[in-house]
Amino acid sequence: GTIIALLLRFGCHFMSGVVIFHSAGKLWDGFSTDNTMLYSFLYNGSYMLPEIIFTCIGAVVILKVPAIQKIIKAK
Repeated sequence: GTIIALLLRFGCHFMSGVVIFHSAGKLWDGFSTDNTMLYSFLYNGSYMLPEIIFTCIGAVVILKVPAIQKIIKAK
């Protein structure tokens, strides 16, 4: 669930980046983004990939805590 949620978040950030950077290229002189999809993918991927990795590691560590395992098993 963690990975799916973060991948969906990446998708939303990617699409909004494409829309914003594409329209910004038309609004401002001198601001040129020839490949907005590549730029948005690299920009958002540069911080989302480490966040996905660290969040998954944190989720695994939290699920190893005995008190958390007891709560999960009680349900």
